[in-house]
Order: sequence, then C-alpha cells, then structure tokens
Amino acid sequence: SMITVDPLNPNYSSRDGVLFDKGQSTLLQCPGAKAGSYTIPDTVTSIREVAFQGCTLLTRVTIPNSVTTIGIEAFWGCTSLTNVTIGNSVTRIGNGSFSRCSSLTAITAETNNPVYSTVDGVLFNKGLRVLEWVNLSLFWGAKRIITSRGAGFEPQLAPPCG
Repeated sequence: SMITVDPLNPNYSSRDGVLFDKGQSTLLQCPGAKAGSYTIPDTVTSIREVAFQGCTLLTRVTIPNSVTTIGIEAFWGCTSLTNVTIGNSVTRIGNGSFSRCSSLTAITAETNNPVYSTVDGVLFNKGLRVLEWVNLSLFWGAKRIITSRGAGFEPQLAPPCG
C-alpha cells in the first residue's frame, strides 16, 4: 500500500507512499493499493512507463504543469480511474498510457498545452486533426461521433474487453 525509502538511499526517495528518483523529478512507481485522488508533485517532470499500472483503486489523477512526459502504458489497467487532467507542459504521451482504463470518461488538457487539446473529454492533438484518446466503449454501436466543435470520426469498435 505504501513504498517507503530510507532517506539515506542515494538513488531513490518516496513521498506519500510513491516511489521517485532521488530528486523527485521522475515518478517511478505508484503502489497498486493507492486509492482515491492523487496529485503528482510539481517537482516531477517525467512519469515512467507502467508507473501506475494496475492501480485499480485510483479514481482521479492530476498531472501538474511541470510534467513533460508520460511513459508508455503509464496508467495501464487503472480500472477505477474516471478523470485525468494533463498540465500545460505535457508534450509526449506514450503509447497505451490509458489502455484498459475502463472507467475513464474524460481527459482534460490545460488550455495552454502546446501539443494536446480536449473537446468534450476527448483528447486530440492541438490542431484537432489527430484523435489521441477516446473511451470508445461510451459510443458502442455509434455510426458516427460528432464533438461540439464539429470534429467527426467513424469509430472502428470491437467488443469491450474486461
């Protein structure tokens, strides 16, 4: 439920039960039993790949403006995660970062983010030309989806996976 690191450890540190590098600029691992909302400290610039993988009790994550990179599959399998807010400095989101987050209904990118934009909880690139993330299970059976800005796409849906 908590990761604890000896303060004398030369390479790692912990804060609120989460594992970081010594300077707390890279979030390395969140324990699987972490529950509820979690705000990543503003010392963090990078979220390591699979850092939150399997944190099934986590419901909301706020990623501060200090973070620039979200690693591959960083939040994979966070099945209770319903909302993610991405700060204005995130410029790279790794493949599969929000895969298997079956309860995730919205990703919100800060307005000043230079790379990502959101419309109705759907993550796009800044020019609204590339769809980065949408919870397709919300649109099961839909033939065409139109956002409030008129950006449309035709989903290629497979049955939802557990």
